[in-house]
Amino acid sequence: MSQPEGRGLSLRDIQPMLYIAGGSTEMDLVASYMNTLRAWGIVITYDWIATVRTVGDANPRVASHRKRFQWSAQNVRGVLDAQIVWAILPAKTSFGCAFEAGVAIGRGTDLIVSGDWRSTIFSAQARARFNEHDHALKWIRWHVTPGDWRDEMAELEA
Repeated sequence: MSQPEGRGLSLRDIQPMLYIAGGSTEMDLVASYMNTLRAWGIVITYDWIATVRTVGDANPRVASHRKRFQWSAQNVRGVLDAQIVWAILPAKTSFGCAFEAGVAIGRGTDLIVSGDWRSTIFSAQARARFNEHDHALKWIRWHVTPGDWRDEMAELEA
């Protein structure tokens, strides 16, 4: 994981910022992980779920170009502001999730993926890959919260 230049700090020394990409068909699952991370003091850089719930649809086809640009820019800004992007790969393919993961890869932001990561070759670009979302959650806890989680992490390795 990259460290702030000249400081020798890890993410455990600063308030971590994370973006969670996922499919709108699995918003409740993603929201539950967002809530857990917030309880640990992790900043979610953009809560796209709140926007989707307010708007009523993840991709309202009748929305104006201006609104669609605004919503997509908020998601991209969330990815750009994050130190880690977690792509919770949905069972039903999500263009938005894939796009956001691509932004993270292009920017060089640490990307972790969970779910059916073998469904695409591009998950090989991720820093870490997990079959189970809960294992990714433990990886995040180990990397960004104080404490010694080595024993738990050893259990996750294949």
